Amino acid sequence: RTIVMVRDRKWNLALSVLTHPIASFNEMKQKKLCSVPIAIVFLALFFVTSVLKTMYGGFMYVLTDTSTYNALYTLIGSVGILLLWVITNWGLCILNEGKGSLKEVFIMSSYSMAPMIVYAVVFTVITHVIPSTGTSTFSLLSTIVAIYMVLLMLIGMTVIHEYSFFKAMGMAILSVLGMVLVAFVIFSVILLAQQFIMFGVALVEEALLR
Repeated sequence: RTIVMVRDRKWNLALSVLTHPIASFNEMKQKKLCSVPIAIVFLALFFVTSVLKTMYGGFMYVLTDTSTYNALYTLIGSVGILLLWVITNWGLCILNEGKGSLKEVFIMSSYSMAPMIVYAVVFTVITHVIPSTGTSTFSLLSTIVAIYMVLLMLIGMTVIHEYSFFKAMGMAILSVLGMVLVAFVIFSVILLAQQFIMFGVALVEEALLR
């Protein structure tokens, strides 16, 4: 008999993305079993495990100075990049016959982070046990996990947007390029805003001195 560890159908589908991505994404799309709260939990776990991996991984593998570490950079590098991907991918795909909604893209992308979450936990624990000679093994494993995460994203896109696999791959590449462009625009706006504020402060100080 099959042993059901998680009885909630939405949680069951979210967890089964790791092993049965096509069937899970199809069922979520067709039966509307997507869950924003579960996706937010996955996103939060992605951030928390990224912090744990950076701060508490074995000292032979992680060279982070915990006294100067700022979790904000990890937040931007994990949650920020994923949210930027979601918005960019949805915007580009909706212009290219994509059928997925912003909600579905967000949920699919968050669920696809499952391999990264599992790897971060395994890395944090195992690096305290094995010697530093295992560096090449972890490098290979991290590459495999990253490739599998990308594969989950592509499978999710084929289901959510109803694309062929190669069209999903092309739209993913365009989405990455779009992310770079959006990030450049945001950075430029922030830089200009800082210069404008500094100019305004300098004018006020000059006026007060006179």
